[in-house]
Amino acid sequence: MVGVWSRVAGALEARQRRAADYLNGRAGHWGRRELKGLLVVMVLLFGGGGVCVLWEVFNGGSGSARRSVIRVTDSIMRRGKERPDSLDMLEGIYKQSLKSKDNEGK
Repeated sequence: MVGVWSRVAGALEARQRRAADYLNGRAGHWGRRELKGLLVVMVLLFGGGGVCVLWEVFNGGSGSARRSVIRVTDSIMRRGKERPDSLDMLEGIYKQSLKSKDNEGK
């Protein structure tokens, strides 16, 4: 039996081969000069994008994207309590269900 991941890998490989065949067909008549030109354009494009990302990372980025502290609101976690409200709610529901089962049995 073939595993799921093996089938996914096979499907990805088939798509990659189809894309490579298509691109080879489109660029099959190009000469060395055109291919080198395309290579230079791609390197400049992706290299420039990478340099811009690194520049933004090391120079703090724009004023709109600053680091901020994530605050947990009181509705999620009550001050002075170690458990969130949802756990208290679930415990209350559980206790009510136990009481209703006890009342039905009597």
